Amino acid sequence: MTMMWYFRCLAWLCLLWVGPVSLGQVITLRIINGKNGRPLSKRHITVTLLDEKTNKISSHLKLETDAHGEARFTLPDPVPTKLSAMVHLKSKSWRCRCWAFVATQDVLQQGAVGGQNLNRAAIPVRAEPGQIIFIARRVPFLEQLLGTLLAPLME
Repeated sequence: MTMMWYFRCLAWLCLLWVGPVSLGQVITLRIINGKNGRPLSKRHITVTLLDEKTNKISSHLKLETDAHGEARFTLPDPVPTKLSAMVHLKSKSWRCRCWAFVATQDVLQQGAVGGQNLNRAAIPVRAEPGQIIFIARRVPFLEQLLGTLLAPLME
């Protein structure tokens, strides 16, 4: 009986010790196609967490979106006051204002949407609390062609 009591106490101790770590708030970053709402996978996102009180960077993360166009991270304790997220689209066939510099509390309470003015389709995009959505759109073929033809002239 004492051995069983010992294991119960050990189990509770482990749960109490690990519990606060799992209580961190998760921020979800999504990248979607502005024309059809489909997710963009395997895109790189850099997140910088800033503490305004000390004027220092508390964390610098490099993430990649999954098949659902999402990347997640857990906020550290203490929660940073601001965060900066930037999507890196290597292809010149995509256009996006994929940078957000927002207060962490605003993201946690209402979410944020970046690149919405590039959305020419009638897809309403609304971020949920704890979520930042970036809207990217394909550059039309003629615009890509003109850009390629005019690039040597711009040098």
